[in-house]
Amino acid sequence: TGAGEDVFVIYDPSLGFTTGGGWFYWPDTARAANGYPGDKTNFGFTMKYNKKATNIKGSLLLIRHMADDSIYRVKSNALYGLALGEDPNKPMGWASFSGKCTYKEWDWADPIGNHEFLAYVEDLNEPGTGIDRFWIEVIDGLTLGRPAEKNAIEIRGGNLVVPHRAK
Repeated sequence: TGAGEDVFVIYDPSLGFTTGGGWFYWPDTARAANGYPGDKTNFGFTMKYNKKATNIKGSLLLIRHMADDSIYRVKSNALYGLALGEDPNKPMGWASFSGKCTYKEWDWADPIGNHEFLAYVEDLNEPGTGIDRFWIEVIDGLTLGRPAEKNAIEIRGGNLVVPHRAK
């Protein structure tokens, strides 16, 4: 048995790129009893189309730091698709991108390659006027749950940039 998904990406490469970074606490990892705020998760990415608008260039790195100093790590090594858009009803740009990565769980000695990932980001206007959001799913690994739009996490620090019109 197995599972599979097909993805068809329609994009407008004239929108350009998306980039950003920051941190958040991984959901449901806080422990109020001892004051642990949760697993701090740092991330950074940059994604753009090449000059011919045919291939995606960029990278993604995410590291989830656990209370015992062990980590989960996601590091992209191949990219498939990049979609950029905006919400006509509010000042928000969004992007989604996917590819393959090396992935390491807290109890693995070494990372393992060939894991697929999906990421979704929201740029909610300029810094200080909206809180940007981030979402990731590593197939057979870390996930923030589906659908991405509903389960994206507000970042605590940093900034995400997705081209869009300010309202």
